[in-house]
Amino acid sequence: MRLRPLIGFVVRVALLYMVMAWPWSIVTRAYASAYRSVCNACFSSMVSGGSVHFQPISEPKRDYDSEILFVNTRTGAKQLALASSRDPAYLQTAFVIALVLATPLPWRRRFLSLGASLVLVHLVILAKVCLTLVHGLNRGQVAVLHLSHGVERVVALANREAVNDIVSVLMIPVLIWMVVIFFAGDWERWLKDVDDSAGAS
Repeated sequence: MRLRPLIGFVVRVALLYMVMAWPWSIVTRAYASAYRSVCNACFSSMVSGGSVHFQPISEPKRDYDSEILFVNTRTGAKQLALASSRDPAYLQTAFVIALVLATPLPWRRRFLSLGASLVLVHLVILAKVCLTLVHGLNRGQVAVLHLSHGVERVVALANREAVNDIVSVLMIPVLIWMVVIFFAGDWERWLKDVDDSAGAS
């Protein structure tokens, strides 16, 4: 049956994803701490006249493990925003890993593709964090960017759809996986294996 290899792939992805997503409650503190450290190293002084600081959440809230402190260093104004390392970072990374490892390719190719995918997914995570910070530094009393109305609407829309929407959280790993597989020429090899399996059935 032609669909059998594809169904097997989907089942492997689901199982691998569940295995990697399950330990979240165990690794939350360590992963969130690493996430905050990387974000502070990359973005603490991203604009003149403003600063951001990722810190542990003061009161535990569902789905959130961090706070972002926005500061307008010219006026001293401060503003807090909730943040999570779970959906936009940990689960996206877990999904990418599941997709690559479940792809029926030689293990050497899988590990090379995994390395490329991890680089890409972390660049995307940093880009999304940057988008969130640009949005935050253009709002309220801490505003230091003063983006035009049109640009601010684009930033707000992108922040809502690319950062906070669950569909995009799931689609970005799929797009990264497809780019890596296509770029390496592995897509044709995989489809050929699927056809060969179908012919042998």
